[in-house]
Amino acid sequence: MAQPRIICLVGMHRSGTSMIARLLNICGLDLGPPERLLKADKANPLGHFEHRGFLDIDRKLLKHFHATWHNPPDLPPGWETDPDLLPLLRQAHALAASFPQEKPWGWKEPRASLFLPFWRQAVPNMRFLFCLRNPLEVAESLQKRNRMAIEHGAWLWYLYTLSSLRDTQRCPRQFSFFDDYFARRDEEIARVLDFCGLGNFNDAAVLESAIDGELRHHESGDRRLSDELAAPAQCKDLYFGLRSIFAAREQRSEVSNAADGAVGSSALDSFIATFTSQAGFHYCSQRHFAAAKSARSGQRFKKFLNSMRGG
Repeated sequence: MAQPRIICLVGMHRSGTSMIARLLNICGLDLGPPERLLKADKANPLGHFEHRGFLDIDRKLLKHFHATWHNPPDLPPGWETDPDLLPLLRQAHALAASFPQEKPWGWKEPRASLFLPFWRQAVPNMRFLFCLRNPLEVAESLQKRNRMAIEHGAWLWYLYTLSSLRDTQRCPRQFSFFDDYFARRDEEIARVLDFCGLGNFNDAAVLESAIDGELRHHESGDRRLSDELAAPAQCKDLYFGLRSIFAAREQRSEVSNAADGAVGSSALDSFIATFTSQAGFHYCSQRHFAAAKSARSGQRFKKFLNSMRGG
């Protein structure tokens, strides 16, 4: 008897991972007890569908590497074998063991895109469902939520996406574009459910509520991304290249099937090999340094004003 599938949803913040996790949960994917999931908020009014246990570990990984989600770490090869990470690895093993093993289960946590070698050790035999969204839409959503510059948000999309693509080569994985849930909803849902080992779900009204058009706050389109001066060229090249590779539905299925057999796609892997991360990490570290410097200046000015009032 085939083992139930374990699904890791991979995607940058604001890429539709919550929407897709909600859809899969409705269709039978166990995401953990409701009380362990992050509560809905203004940014995700229908819920995050994100288990607090995975978020806790990813936050500890970021802290270990003196990084944040918006200033990600430039990790050296083999970083996941660091003995100092063993307590976190044991915590991750215990978290995975808390899920029922007799039915499909999964999880999503955007920061995990940066730490997939660790998670592949902690939870063997995962299948990776990539949630890919136009990076300008992602950047505009981050600008609204976090007051983040478009260039910063686009670089983050690039780093998260490139890291996860590299770290899942020769793993079972499927690529799902955010746009497809609105352009060809039923076809995309059926394709994703099949990959996740979930049966057909025939309640159209429920599926329509899961893929709510109101969730699409920013609709940019390829032309706007191409014309956006603030979006780095590397970011555009990566996104448009991925769209091109998966443009034909038949070709996308062939890539997915090859990955299922742990063979991988030579076209995709060769394409990914042409990209580097240095410029993205340099930009993020410079932004972090500038923000820290500004904060220190603000603190000094505040102290000065307080001393003047006291004097």
